[in-house]
Amino acid sequence: ERLRTARAQLIEQGANILAPCTHANACPMSDTDWCHFTQRLPRSRDHMQTKGANVPYEDERYAYIAVGKTHRSAHEGRARILAPPRETKPAIEFKLCTPTGLEMRTAAKRDKAAFAQVRKADWGDVV
Repeated sequence: ERLRTARAQLIEQGANILAPCTHANACPMSDTDWCHFTQRLPRSRDHMQTKGANVPYEDERYAYIAVGKTHRSAHEGRARILAPPRETKPAIEFKLCTPTGLEMRTAAKRDKAAFAQVRKADWGDVV
């Protein structure tokens, strides 16, 4: 919520949002959802014991905002992938943040050109 508020205030003051947003429109994410990425970090033996963990890693979530004064983002008007793409047998499904809001898009394997463009895309990429 703090980043969403800071983003809105910065835009009001004339700042240009460079990332992760690809637009300066109102953030389409709900109050219970947020734009973030995950980084896997190793746990020490002591850390595992302290947390009562069974796996030797932890997935930490991070959120950020990159702001500039005078230039627009090279990604303006494009979409950012908001979650790991879900691959099904006939297609890949993406949750996207676009200038017009949140969208779910599907790239069917039979549409070779569209599928080739997004086949290696991952969470956080701009498409």
